[in-house]
Amino acid sequence: MNFVMNDKKHFIEVQGTAERTPFTDDQMQAMVALAGKGIDKLTELQSRVREVPLP
Repeated sequence: MNFVMNDKKHFIEVQGTAERTPFTDDQMQAMVALAGKGIDKLTELQSRVREVPLP
């Protein structure tokens, strides 16, 4: 699955396929939750980087 979200946790894009084994709704919700956590972390890191002055 590929997830793109903004800083307000709104979906920009969701893309995926169950090429070999279909997944359940519970598994899909787990993927959404994990993606949200990862995007939160990336957003936090990007915010910190923008605060660092360039040399």
